[in-house]
Amino acid sequence: MTQPAVANQALPSSLSARLHELAHRHPLLVALDFDGVLAPLGDDPAAVTPLPEAVAAIRRLVAHGIPVAVVSGRDLASLSSVAQIGPGVLMVGSHGDEWAEPARLEVSHADLDAHVDVVHAAAVAAHRVAAAHPGAWVELKRTSVAVHVRRMPSHLRAAALAAARQALHGIPGVRLLPGTDVLEATTTPADKGVAVQTLRAMSGAAAVIFLGDDVTDEAAFARLGPGDLGIKVGDGDTRAAERIPDCIAVTHVLRTLADHLDRDVGISSERTPERTRL
Repeated sequence: MTQPAVANQALPSSLSARLHELAHRHPLLVALDFDGVLAPLGDDPAAVTPLPEAVAAIRRLVAHGIPVAVVSGRDLASLSSVAQIGPGVLMVGSHGDEWAEPARLEVSHADLDAHVDVVHAAAVAAHRVAAAHPGAWVELKRTSVAVHVRRMPSHLRAAALAAARQALHGIPGVRLLPGTDVLEATTTPADKGVAVQTLRAMSGAAAVIFLGDDVTDEAAFARLGPGDLGIKVGDGDTRAAERIPDCIAVTHVLRTLADHLDRDVGISSERTPERTRL
């Protein structure tokens, strides 16, 4: 998949000011979605890759001791196969049901066996919907089933999602999670808001920065406090305080934060009281 070029671009002044402020809040946690945030959206989930410049910026944050977590609706196996960010970044899959463990954080894992029968029933219903709507496809996860319509002509997607909702909502034990061009039927109460709160507790973070583009990311934005920063990527209604247009802008957010941390390290080593601003 061809990646867009990442050139220098200015961030909104309000966002730049918040990043400068939060660079001085310790511990600081950075959490973000994967698809549509670190990586451009694509029709083939297995072919999606993160922007190299975004990965490089994350590596700089990790080098400064900043806890970084990728919180995705993908299952953990899929997320781990495409993210390829490197050690020290916590991977959280299935909206918080699945956690991979780097050395610095302890995590828990959902009890997956209890959901097998419900997932199977949802999968049967989802496949019927996909068969009736050419271009729709079904993603099977260990605790959920998702009907995707991104590959369909745009004028047919709403009808396919409506059919999926009708087929899935009556299955006992299922909770529906609408997203962008997707409807997911999950068997657990987990969402990205709970995941971010868990990450905050685990890391002892004094402040959280969360970046997300999808409807399911709104649960995370809703859990942020006045000292945190939510950044919506792309269009759509949001609870986030700031908005940026795309994955390229995400790279600039991460770079800007890393630049502030670099400057702070230099200032500290020189014992200079004045701080440099962008």
